Amino acid sequence: MIKYLKGIFLTCIIAIISTILGHFFPIIGSAIFAILIGILLNNTLSLSHSLHPGITFSSKNVLHYSIIMLGFT
Repeated sequence: MIKYLKGIFLTCIIAIISTILGHFFPIIGSAIFAILIGILLNNTLSLSHSLHPGITFSSKNVLHYSIIMLGFT
């Protein structure tokens, strides 16, 4: 579980930043900002290999369960 923490922390930071930007620009939305920030980080920075397990965990498991919880609302 420790190997996931760095990547999960990065995805949480991206989520917080995109949520804040989404409040300032509601017509664009936070999901678009999160996608753009992810694209920019991946293409401009050389991300450490220690981040990849957490990013993969977030993109598969956390995203999957959040979509299921969204369906309940």
